[in-house]
Formats: sequence, structure tokens, C-alpha cells
Amino acid sequence: MKKQLIIIAMSFIVILGVSIGGFALVQRSPQLQNTVAKLANVQVTNSTNTAVVNRAVTSNTKLVSEAQSVARIFAERFGSTSNQDPAAQASVLVYTSDRLKTILRANIDDLISRATPSVAVTVETKAYVVDVSGLTDASATAVVATVRQETVGAAAPKITRQDLTLELVREKNTWRVDQVRWSDPTPYAN
Repeated sequence: MKKQLIIIAMSFIVILGVSIGGFALVQRSPQLQNTVAKLANVQVTNSTNTAVVNRAVTSNTKLVSEAQSVARIFAERFGSTSNQDPAAQASVLVYTSDRLKTILRANIDDLISRATPSVAVTVETKAYVVDVSGLTDASATAVVATVRQETVGAAAPKITRQDLTLELVREKNTWRVDQVRWSDPTPYAN
């Protein structure tokens, strides 16, 4: 029992010594102070090392998370289509800006008015990575990396990778998709 207490005490002393040494090292180097401040998400405001916590990152993290969620859902619904049921595309309209909603509604209505093709073409899209950039309080760009499986009639499915770039805007305090652009598809290889 004494050996265990001695080992615990020695471990505590070593950890305490390393912590004090690290603290002393950081105090001697302004570069290390800046690095630690960045990692801790604080700003050093003056020479007395008074720190102010940067709260903007928290709200930006929430905005990014919300944008990623809308982009992922929109990409999977918008990218999954069937020429047998064009009305199913209307499920994306709740995620679009008023401007894009008008355009998509007209396209969906046009497809519904046409005769149903005799050969079924279906596309299933899965979103895997959503990268949000250019974030402001009013807009952002999201690039969604997807894998798409296209089936034409009874043929074997064709699987491709394809990025979907979405321009997002804030409408009524919610992210909405305002512009859509598919990249050229590339063959999928495991």
C-alpha cells in the first residue's frame, strides 16, 4: 500500500513539475503566449495579459452547423430523382430561397405536365462531406461531396462522385439554398 501511495505522489509531483515548467516557458515567449491564446480562443488585450474570451466562434459554429444540415438534406433530396415521379422534387422547396423556389416550382410543373417516360431513370444521392466557406451572417457557400447511383431501366447502376455547390442565404433567420451548381461527375472507385 505504501508503494502505491509513493507512486501516486511521485506521479503527481512529476505532473505538477511539468505543468509549472510549461507555464514558465510560455510566460517567457510572446510567440507561445499567442499560440496558447489562439488555442484557448482568447485574445490578449494588453501588456498585462488580460484575456477576453472570443464568443464569436460559438455563434459561427452554430451557423456553420445549421448551414451544413440544410446543405446535406437539400443535396440528398435534390440529387435523388426519378423521371417517373417529378412531383417528389417538391420536397426540396422548403429549403430554398424565395427566388430559387420560383424557378424550381416552374421546372417541376413543366416535368409534371409531360408524359411519363416509358424507361424509368432513378438517381439516388448520398451526401458525405459538407464544407462551408465564406460564412457571413447573411450568406455562405457549401460544397457537398456526394456519391450518386443512377439506374436506367433494368441496366446495372452507374455510380459516380459529384460535388454540389450551394449558395446559401439567410431568410427569416434560417439558411436557404439560393443557387445550385453540380460539378462534372467522376467515376466512383472504392
